[in-house]
Amino acid sequence: MTFSEVPGPDVQDRAGHIRRRSILGPPPASFAQEELWLFESLRPGTPAYIMSVVVRLTGALDVVILSQALNEILRRHESLRTTFAAGATGPVQIINSPSPAVVEIDRVAKVPVDELGRHELLRECAVGASAQPFNLSCGPLLRVRILELDSHDRALLVTMHHAVADAHSVNLFLLELETLYRDLRAGQPPSAPDLPIQYADFAVWQRDRMGQPWAERELAYWKHQLSGAPPLLEIPTDRPRGAVQRLRAAHQDVSLPQSLVLAARALARAEGCTGFVILLAAFFVLLWRYSGQRDVVVGSPLDGRIHDDLKSLIGLFVNVVALRVELSGHLTFRDVVQRTHQTVLAARAHQELPFQRVVRALAPGRSLSHAPLVQVVFGKVRSMPSSTTPDGELTFTRMRIGPSAAGWTTLWVSMTDAGDNVTGRWGYDSDLFNRATVTRMAGHYEELLRCAIQDPERRITNLTMLSAGERTGLVPQ
Repeated sequence: MTFSEVPGPDVQDRAGHIRRRSILGPPPASFAQEELWLFESLRPGTPAYIMSVVVRLTGALDVVILSQALNEILRRHESLRTTFAAGATGPVQIINSPSPAVVEIDRVAKVPVDELGRHELLRECAVGASAQPFNLSCGPLLRVRILELDSHDRALLVTMHHAVADAHSVNLFLLELETLYRDLRAGQPPSAPDLPIQYADFAVWQRDRMGQPWAERELAYWKHQLSGAPPLLEIPTDRPRGAVQRLRAAHQDVSLPQSLVLAARALARAEGCTGFVILLAAFFVLLWRYSGQRDVVVGSPLDGRIHDDLKSLIGLFVNVVALRVELSGHLTFRDVVQRTHQTVLAARAHQELPFQRVVRALAPGRSLSHAPLVQVVFGKVRSMPSSTTPDGELTFTRMRIGPSAAGWTTLWVSMTDAGDNVTGRWGYDSDLFNRATVTRMAGHYEELLRCAIQDPERRITNLTMLSAGERTGLVPQ
């Protein structure tokens, strides 16, 4: 039996609603929260799991109303006022009572006149905010700061620890903030519906399910899927791995040409898959070419909110699935697309089992120099459109300039699809890679993708990934 041939779980295994918890005392942490808590206990003060986002506020801002909107979000979502403590069998969630949000307001002394300079200033502020550690035991695990550039130009800097939110949660937070601000500004009661459950209810439900036959079947699938997988993806780095991974992150943003995006979507339609599968297949080929390994494992984060009860909750739901594809020189790109497509479909059918549970079950050899099973991640990010309040007084514009939570990865790529515009953020461990190397890698990826889409029947050994300048340099003069 080859990879991805184990049948998916019975749909009935996912039936039923998540109910309010009935346990007394602090609820347990979810599996993902437990992993971060253990990580933080080994490396206190690490910035590896801190997320920052910047929202440009253009127009007349009422700070009092903005604070009221923040307070309402804190009241609605227990996760944003949660801290953690050691329990008898593992970490537990301490859910604190709602208290007024603390909004720091800073007047920026020297504000660049040009927009490029202001953008760079805000980027530096976001990077600085992500470098300031949180204390999971004391909290709060949410910081909000307003940077005043001038009387009608401000920036909202929101920083969260990954233990209480994920990327989709950040989108929910900003959407709720704008909606609540609009309602309160108009003198209307908040229009956001009450939440049926809270994140802690999900954590209790998640752990209760681990003792059911469904979980054992899921675990059997992942054991089969990842049995014998290489412990490390050996892609060339500028510097050797240290004995201990220091998790120093940086990123480089690139945009794919519109013509290439449209061509990728056309190929996806022809192959009966999504455009993401085409992009991922090209990434697999790139890693194969860089590493020389036939067996390639890439992590891909999935939203984790497959139950309707979780759609509107802020919390840590994202779950990584390990995608394993075998490649060899005789394969065409179309072959790789089909293998990737089947692997993605199978992984999505088995996505409910927490990745942390899979790692523990497989018990790979642990190393402080790299993460187990998966060191490279490829995913997609939902775009967040800017919008304007009905009276036109204030515009909320999200700026994708804050660093993402890097975590344990060596290299991670996130693709954002906004219509015909697809941007890629190439994040990397700066202890291993130079920025110029990652920029060149992103260029190789684009060239390889272009060549593969132009001729999907070409063998992957013959796909070009060097730029015209690099190819010229290889030709003897």
